[in-house]
Amino acid sequence: MPRPRTEKRGRPKNKKCGACALLDIDECKRIHGPEGDNCFDESVCHRRRSYHRNKSKINSDLRRARRKEKFPEPTKPLSPPDTKGIYGAVLILYQEHSDSPVHAIAAEIWEGDKLIQSVGKHSMGMYSPDAVNYIAELLQLINEEYGIRRFEPEVSSRKIEECPYRPCPYHTETA
Repeated sequence: MPRPRTEKRGRPKNKKCGACALLDIDECKRIHGPEGDNCFDESVCHRRRSYHRNKSKINSDLRRARRKEKFPEPTKPLSPPDTKGIYGAVLILYQEHSDSPVHAIAAEIWEGDKLIQSVGKHSMGMYSPDAVNYIAELLQLINEEYGIRRFEPEVSSRKIEECPYRPCPYHTETA
């Protein structure tokens, strides 16, 4: 988060010119011309009045131009890197909610954004050590086949209704 500025940058604002910019040109010349306080100068005031009326747009255009200089747009369109031969494995737990028993354990193998294979089975009746051993066996198989040594850091949790393994006690299909 950027720190707030404590010192002012640039010249101090001329409040008189800012107020003058809001006036009609004839009224401005009457108040600030030879009959008034004689501060109106034809060679300077037209540009200054225009700036004060349009300074938010002028300054935003300048900021945009500086940003473009600092971060130029790429000359050629970016294309995603080739993911052929780059594999990843995602561990999937099918359960009702995060602290409920695990219904099924699966692993999906991905090549880039393409699903290559999904392996798994029901884990009903497995105790925690059994489930951990099964996950280790899955990872060993995946390592031998695809050279993947670990699952992606984020474990995917899905609802029991999405369980793809059949037969399943939660899915009673009628034939």
